[in-house]
Amino acid sequence: MAEKKENRYVTLLLTLVLSMAVGAVFMMIVGYHPLEAYIQLFKGAFVGKVNLGTTLQKFVPILLTGVGFSIAAKVGCFNAGIEGELYLGAIAAAWAGHYLHGIPAPLHLVICFMTAAAAGALWAAIPAILKVRWKVNEICVCILATYVAKYLTSWQRTYECKDGNPSDTQCFGGGHACQNHAAKPGQYRTVCGPSAGCGGNMADIQVHAGI
Repeated sequence: MAEKKENRYVTLLLTLVLSMAVGAVFMMIVGYHPLEAYIQLFKGAFVGKVNLGTTLQKFVPILLTGVGFSIAAKVGCFNAGIEGELYLGAIAAAWAGHYLHGIPAPLHLVICFMTAAAAGALWAAIPAILKVRWKVNEICVCILATYVAKYLTSWQRTYECKDGNPSDTQCFGGGHACQNHAAKPGQYRTVCGPSAGCGGNMADIQVHAGI
């Protein structure tokens, strides 16, 4: 078992080194210095609060969906609906961040995560029940359900969260949980306001999910 784990780490390391080597070759072909490029790549991802925050913003949803997929794979299930679960979990977390008040911030954050997990689990239960009860192919159901989840989230995001000017919208009943401010036409960024009680974290999942 220990030898197998060591081989896995060696494989991961070799994959990383080989991919960087291939990238370096292409950079040299087009006239760039590979070492300087990789240094700037590292700085752009990890140096500075904004850079690190942006990296985490993009990384965390991928990490969570990857963990969710791997757990299902361990028991022999192919969870093709993980994207839809992420979307509905994001909306559920933002809802909990806005509507639940009078809770200490650390506990509030945990509740937001638990609400998101519960929403995703309930959505995943649909293909699971259909598979167990009526032998319906779970992959087809998951893929089709993902579209439903995305459109539900888009509807919530576009219409239910709208309060007048679409370039300056407030979500969930005109509160301050998540506000969209258009820096440029068609480009929105979501920020979590004071009443969300989540320190600018949970409502931002909407942006993470690509909404």
